[in-house]
Amino acid sequence: MEEAPSLVSSRAKEVIPLLASCRDAMTPTDMDTIKLVVKLGAGISQENLDKAADLHDIYNLLERKTGCSSAALNIVVQMLERLDVDQQIVEALKEHVNQDEIIDQKMDFILTISCVFCQLGQGQYNSFKNMAIEVLSTRHKSSTITSRVHLLQLLLEQNCISPTSFPHLFAWLKLIGCQIYHKKLKEYCTRHNLSEPEWEHLIPLLKKNFGSPIPCSDSDLSYSDATSRGSGGSGHSQTYQKQLTPFSDSGGDNVPCDEATKTSHREPEPIAKRPQKKSQNIIPPPPENTVKSLNNGPQTDERRHLINKKKTTLWEKMKRSWICRCCIFFLVLIVALVGAAATVLGIHFFGQSNSTGTNRTQNVSYTVPLGENATMLINHYDPSNISHIVFTVPEDTQTLITFYAAPCSSVRATNTSFPDRRNTRVGSGEYISLNYYSLGYYFPVYTADKGALLFYFINFTQIPNFSSCFHAYLYNYSNFDAYTDALSNQNKPSRFVQEILHCPTSTNEVFVFTFVLDSDGFYYIAAYLPVGMTIDAKISAEIPTYNRTYLDTLPSLLSCQLDGDTCLLEIRNNNEINFSGHHHLCLLASSSSDTHGEVINGTVTIYYY
Repeated sequence: MEEAPSLVSSRAKEVIPLLASCRDAMTPTDMDTIKLVVKLGAGISQENLDKAADLHDIYNLLERKTGCSSAALNIVVQMLERLDVDQQIVEALKEHVNQDEIIDQKMDFILTISCVFCQLGQGQYNSFKNMAIEVLSTRHKSSTITSRVHLLQLLLEQNCISPTSFPHLFAWLKLIGCQIYHKKLKEYCTRHNLSEPEWEHLIPLLKKNFGSPIPCSDSDLSYSDATSRGSGGSGHSQTYQKQLTPFSDSGGDNVPCDEATKTSHREPEPIAKRPQKKSQNIIPPPPENTVKSLNNGPQTDERRHLINKKKTTLWEKMKRSWICRCCIFFLVLIVALVGAAATVLGIHFFGQSNSTGTNRTQNVSYTVPLGENATMLINHYDPSNISHIVFTVPEDTQTLITFYAAPCSSVRATNTSFPDRRNTRVGSGEYISLNYYSLGYYFPVYTADKGALLFYFINFTQIPNFSSCFHAYLYNYSNFDAYTDALSNQNKPSRFVQEILHCPTSTNEVFVFTFVLDSDGFYYIAAYLPVGMTIDAKISAEIPTYNRTYLDTLPSLLSCQLDGDTCLLEIRNNNEINFSGHHHLCLLASSSSDTHGEVINGTVTIYYY
């Protein structure tokens, strides 16, 4: 077979790392399913498959079998897409295949049935396995079937299901209420120009032989809608002479699958000749003479009079009901208006008495994150009713924090260039921090506004002999627990803002990328380096910050430093600054340290008068 025109031949170095990166994204069941598809669909021997350690090896086997790298990669891509493996990797692989190639019919069938098997709940799978055991040879018992893929392999190898005959799958899914998976089977039929098999007549037999299996729950009735490309065509389909059904119609006897087919399979009738079932919900019209009698006879006038009388009585009742409802509505409206007026007047006079009498304290406390190496905005408030503000930090705080209060109209952030920092890291196959401040994994950067940029220049000074990839993850402070879970417990990263992936192909290769911080707050960077990979990272930044020197020059500024673990800002009774003319008062916290930079939880208490 001649090589189809594609990008694979010229860009194999880009494809191989992507295939290798699938290792972490695939489950053992995914790998077993792929091996089953290529074994039975492509005819690759079990001996060669046993030697295949990863997806790259599977791709090489397919390439040798088909003689076409594009066709081999297309098969791999469609298998990954159907199995719902990492979509980012799948999309990257799609760039290197001929999108018009159609997957072989038998491969498509095995992949379709495997997806249904893997998505069933355990109870529904057990029901199917019990029915399948009835038609497999007697040496197969429940204990000898090791997995869902193993069961599917037995059914295919013994010709109990085939790409052109599988009505029992439709019937069984209908029986347990999982007919939503009919969609996958129908899509397969459409792709290969097959008619949907007749299966309704099998329902009574299945109920008789196997009772009522466990029905699908709501959580089971969902699946990924990843479908193969192309519309399917007969030119790409394989023809199988044996049209076989999976279960016998003999009440549970172990009849070979091909014999069972002879007695149970029948050709579908043409649509025009099929008898149309009369719906049980349609009420037939009365006989013609009955209709005519409704308008004749001595009782017609009396009945018409009774009907008119009932209509009049009903109208009178409805009118009285609407009048009562309107009265109640207006009564409730009047009470609400009176209550609202009383509330407004009470607030007005009560506020006046408070402004001239003794102050009463109403405090509102809440926890805020404070940076040990940042000048940050805590929040902004209406200063008109604030008496004073108290800040509290933990007793073991290592840095001196200064708190500010200033009119928000004079507080602004300016763009600041952060100098380059170098960070050499040696890969250990674990998740590590790659923050700008490299002293601790809990030292973030703070941006005062959106649009901040973190620049990374990664020089891969050493890469492992096998294909491997570098990952970087951006986290914000609200997902700090997910960040620490990845670094402390080595769990797969989750809830990150952005992920960067690169698979180097040579030493001293430089990879440049930028993280854009889309809102103000604290940000962290985690990274994954496989064993044998060493990087020299140069990190710089352009970040909006609050300049502490600028804040100190503001004419309307209050500040306090910690006295022990608290400090107080007097707002109302301040003889130097009057904030009454300002609509918003901004609170800020500032600290600078060369050795500390984590985020601590402080407490802000607002006292009102």
